[in-house]
Amino acid sequence: MDKATVLGEAIDYVKRLQERVRELENNEKKRKRRGGGGRVRKEKTSTEKCWCCRAQEAVEVPEMEVRVLENEVLVRVQCEGRRDMMRKTVELLEHVHLPVSCCNSLAFGNSALSITMVAQMKDQYKMKVNDLIKYLRQHLFESQDVR
Repeated sequence: MDKATVLGEAIDYVKRLQERVRELENNEKKRKRRGGGGRVRKEKTSTEKCWCCRAQEAVEVPEMEVRVLENEVLVRVQCEGRRDMMRKTVELLEHVHLPVSCCNSLAFGNSALSITMVAQMKDQYKMKVNDLIKYLRQHLFESQDVR
């Protein structure tokens, strides 16, 4: 190979790399606008205690984690089990334009429940990760009177 051919191929390769960097930067900007961009917002409060107004006894504060990656949202909830917890979580996610594509629940012990769901973002979805956590926490646990 002569020097001109080597330089020409090197220039083409650098141009392809620059284009790929622009594509990745644009994808990252889109993810950030959709609320999260792959960042994890996790509220972990399993060691905290709060008081239930009615029973005047300590109850564990539910643990919640939300992750966003491209157009998918992973939601994990660990709490005291209630029969309607999974159904209510699915309804709340669908209400904010996050239809659930996969869900799983696991009961452990007599009253603990672990729910994991994957939802797909629709174009109408506009919430940030922190706002989604607040929304879910507020609506899932309001009937338990947990403060």
